[in-house]
Parts: sequence; C-alpha cells; structure tokens
Amino acid sequence: MKIRVGVIVVLCVGLCLITAVHAQTTQERMDNLTALYMVRASESVCGFKMTDEQRAEVLKAARFTEGKLELSGEKADEIYKKVVQSMEEQKKSGLCDPSGEWAGAFKKTVENFAQSGNAPSTATPAPAGSGAAAPPPPPPAPAAQSKLTGLDAGKAILGNTISGRRDNEDYADYYSPDGKLTALSGGEIELGRWTLEGDLLCTDFPSEGKICYRVDVLGETVTFIDKDGTGFRGTILKGNPKNL
Repeated sequence: MKIRVGVIVVLCVGLCLITAVHAQTTQERMDNLTALYMVRASESVCGFKMTDEQRAEVLKAARFTEGKLELSGEKADEIYKKVVQSMEEQKKSGLCDPSGEWAGAFKKTVENFAQSGNAPSTATPAPAGSGAAAPPPPPPAPAAQSKLTGLDAGKAILGNTISGRRDNEDYADYYSPDGKLTALSGGEIELGRWTLEGDLLCTDFPSEGKICYRVDVLGETVTFIDKDGTGFRGTILKGNPKNL
C-alpha cells in the first residue's frame, strides 16, 4: 500500500471530518478509513500530538468506518499496519515535516474533532458530486460526564469486569483487586495479571505477553489504546457478574 499524501490531505480535511457519513462507495469508505488510520498513526510515526478526546474520537470514527466496510478485526489490523509501513517509508521524503503538507492537514483535521469528546460536526457539507445531502443536526448533547484517566481510570476498573467485543468475539475481563486478570473470549478462559504503571494500565497474558494501554473511562465506557494507537472499548460491569 502506497499512500499518496496529496489525496489523503484532501480526504482528511473533508471526509475525515464527517466520519464516513457521506461515503457512498466502498472505495470512498476505504479512502476515508486510510485517512483516519494515517491520522491515528501520525502520533507514533511523526510525533504529532492529539488530545485524549481527539484520539478517542478518531478511533471511534475508524471503528465506525470499519463496520461500514464489514472488515474483520484481523483485516482492519492488516490495513492499519500497511498504512504505518507506508508512512515510515515516506518519512525520508518529508512526510513528517512540521511545516509540510501533511502536518498542516493533520492539524486542521484533529482541530475539528471536538475537544470535549463529541464527534466532529456532521453538518459539514458533502464533497461535491457525492450526491449525499447533509444530515440533520445532531440531537442536543447529554450533560457532560467527567472523564477519568491514569490512576483514576484504574481505580474505576479495580474489582470490576470489562465486557465488549474485540476481534469479532465477545470478551469479558475481570480485574481482581489482588492484581489477577481473568479473561473470557471465544468461550475460553485465560489467566493473567494487571498492573498500573504510571498513567498506563498493563496486562500480561501467556498468549500475548505484556501490553500497556492508555485508559480513559467516561461513564461506563472504557477505552484502551496501546502505544501504536490501536485500541478497543468495553463497558464496565460492576463486580464479577460472569463469575470469572
């Protein structure tokens, strides 16, 4: 996969801001997903910065587009890795130049992801020729909730179960107060450990080794993002309802 920066720039100041709402064809959706992946990867590849809220919303937009494309978790990961590889190859030609074309497009794009954790406005006009009418304004936002990060997020998880869907399988992870971590996925149980290291939550399973995540908790929703910008979400279930 060879990313054409000029094309991606157009996508990110247009399609990215509407998170695939107007994408009508498979190719448009794939181009949009590539653009979103490029924004996500720019933190690790180029050192460009996003707020936690922007990062979470970019991830949410990517997950939405993956769903529209009906991609499996494995296929989405494969595409993301190809995007990162292509970006690494283009670093020598100035892709990550702070004053370059991509840096400017990245900045404009992430600025349109709301600072308070709301998705970018879907009232952005559709690209010319797309044939899609602008959607109605979103409903009024609910009362703002306080987002927890770092140690506070870890405390919210302590003694509780995180449940959701990851890699096309339902999962449930019980974070025992004594540091044990019991994971149920695909009907199989695996035992591991969890620790808080600074602002990161780290899990350690025999099957995958140690992985550390930046964790955000908003209400009952938990977002885990690893060092490569890849992540997943889950819902907090009080206590150990799965008897793990």
